[in-house]
Amino acid sequence: MEKIKLYLFAIIIGLGFSACDPGEEPIEYVEETPEGPGSVQQTTIEQGSNYNTQVWFSLTNSEVIYSNDKYIWNLEFASINNGGFVKVNGATFMTVAQTNSTDFNASYSAGDYSFYGDPQSGNPDSLKIGYPANVVDQVFLVHLGTDNEGNPLDYLKIQFTAVYQDHVEFQWSVLGESTVNTVSVSLNQTERTIYSFTSNSVLDQFPNSEEWDLCFTQYTRWYPDPAFQFDYLVNGVLSNMDRIQVAEVFDMPFDSISIETAESLNYSIDRNTIGFDWKYYSFDSQLYEILDYRNYVVQTAEGNYYKLHFIDFYSTQGEAGYPLMEWQKL
Repeated sequence: MEKIKLYLFAIIIGLGFSACDPGEEPIEYVEETPEGPGSVQQTTIEQGSNYNTQVWFSLTNSEVIYSNDKYIWNLEFASINNGGFVKVNGATFMTVAQTNSTDFNASYSAGDYSFYGDPQSGNPDSLKIGYPANVVDQVFLVHLGTDNEGNPLDYLKIQFTAVYQDHVEFQWSVLGESTVNTVSVSLNQTERTIYSFTSNSVLDQFPNSEEWDLCFTQYTRWYPDPAFQFDYLVNGVLSNMDRIQVAEVFDMPFDSISIETAESLNYSIDRNTIGFDWKYYSFDSQLYEILDYRNYVVQTAEGNYYKLHFIDFYSTQGEAGYPLMEWQKL
């Protein structure tokens, strides 16, 4: 019922918003001789009815290249310049509050603070923790999100204590508990580094950035209205900001989109350009309905174009969480 309420809100306010992210560097695209169009393909992405599975898909290789359970990780470190930046796992509804304190040993109550998720666009300058180098010694409270039944997971406090070119150091503790964990995370200059509070370890769980184009996952949707800010979970598609950009084509049929169309479009590197609102929840049918006129064109770093849209969200057994994507290389 909670999901229905949230989707009703999304319908009412007409969420089609994709943030414009200043400060992001455009992707350098390579001009290559076109190879000609491919055949129209249909691919079902198996996330499961509880949406627990994150699935990475390669348009270039026409295949799912990796999947994992969304609950196995918490922090994503990206190394750009000194110390890089940090994202929290929006797939589990993780949120963050800044205490404006440097006293890690102080007593903190989660009810005294407002928690927000990272913006779905992925802009590093808008992340709630962001650049560790800018927040050394600042204490953050982190909510690990909710389980499959919507029950709240743990609250933590975390403090970055040192930042270097090749690694960062931090300490963390479950709120209200005395055990303090000290961590050093080595940074990779080209790939993301993943950390889990649950296992207190760095994980090798994400595919290399050059291997994938689209990630099918739940993520935290943040509506940035100053008068009414709140977060909620949606299920959709996030783009690989390191290698693709995406354009929306809502004013012509899928079959009519050509290479000439693709070359005339304006593209965005926002990772949520495809997002979640190619579907909506119908209270009449009690099902998710697909807006198949919402077409998208992807340009890869190699200069290739792919068009795609969605035609179903259910398995042959009638379970939600199995989006069926129709797509073609132009």
